[in-house]
Amino acid sequence: MKQRMDLTSTVALCFCIFLGCLLLTIWKTHQKRQRLPPGPTPLPFFGTLRKIKPHLLYETFIELSKEYGSVFTVWMGSAPVVVLCGYGTVKDALVNHAEEFSGRHTIKSDEKVIGSYGITNNNGAEWQTLRRFAIATLRNFGMGKRSMEERVQKEAFHLIKIIKDTDGKAFDPMIPLQSAVSNVICSVMFGERFDYNDQKFLQILHTIDKYFNFIRSFIGQLYNAIPLIMNYLPGPHHRILEASRSLKTFIQEQIESHQQTLNSESPQDFIDCFLMKANKKEPGFRNENLVASTFDMFIAGTETTTGSLQYSLLVMVKYPHIQSKVQEEIDDVVGLLRPPSFADRVKMTYTNAVILEIQRFVDIVPMALPHSMTQDTEFYGYSIPKVCSSSRQ
Repeated sequence: MKQRMDLTSTVALCFCIFLGCLLLTIWKTHQKRQRLPPGPTPLPFFGTLRKIKPHLLYETFIELSKEYGSVFTVWMGSAPVVVLCGYGTVKDALVNHAEEFSGRHTIKSDEKVIGSYGITNNNGAEWQTLRRFAIATLRNFGMGKRSMEERVQKEAFHLIKIIKDTDGKAFDPMIPLQSAVSNVICSVMFGERFDYNDQKFLQILHTIDKYFNFIRSFIGQLYNAIPLIMNYLPGPHHRILEASRSLKTFIQEQIESHQQTLNSESPQDFIDCFLMKANKKEPGFRNENLVASTFDMFIAGTETTTGSLQYSLLVMVKYPHIQSKVQEEIDDVVGLLRPPSFADRVKMTYTNAVILEIQRFVDIVPMALPHSMTQDTEFYGYSIPKVCSSSRQ
């Protein structure tokens, strides 16, 4: 009898604690909503996730903007996110309120894998230092220059060979395209490329693909909205996030290898340049930031460029008459004796127009990375607090 009473008391106490947390969450959310732009009514703990379709996030926000206007609020769990929708609204934020909207938003799934380091998840003066270093280093290694063009041309020959080896049979181009794009990035970051059949390299590419699919999925959106709860719930997110650490391990192995061969007189790649800064004890240049920065650029560069190339092939297959015209212009301007170069662009108006139209039509990245507010801000008649995140499209 006593045990039953103790159990009843425990259950009652747990229920009271849960009810208290629920009421506190509702009250806090109500207080926050009074200052924010309008939007769907959030549920306790889950926010407005019921209104959001992860695979159709862009379309979801367009529909919500028709109901709530060009500035509205969605809730990722208990965290408000102010969405800016439309060219005029986004331009106003970036031009007239650039400083206020310039904070970096932490992506919780990234933070779980690499921490609050690097370029994507960092903030403040350290982020600015790393960003400036990354831009300068990439330019030094050919970004936008002839030397980068040569890297792309060399990798294109390897890609063409793989395609020719299929001997006209049907094949999935995703892995060869992803390998080619990743190898260009590897040549800048690590100073080497990998064979398309290298199993370790293929496993890394597979991990990147799974990670991006996770981020776009409902479970990924749920994790980024309520990470503290999701960390204690069973599900595939634990396996995927754990597997993603293999890329971090791969990068760390590359760093350790570079530490053994570093020549300060002749840096060969991004990692060498970073290690030289680290050896001088310059602020921000520590191992965690090197791993995370490399992770950021490897992930972002591989997925976006591969996606663009994949969709370009699909469009060419669907519209063979356009494919024929592009091929005809390539034959006329480039011929068969040399690879195409950036200098050919001005002579290939039709091909250039097709590329631009594919980018407009496909829109690989319709939304910018979310930012956070650096200070309390008045925008379009609404009060957006410093703790709030913003998303632009």
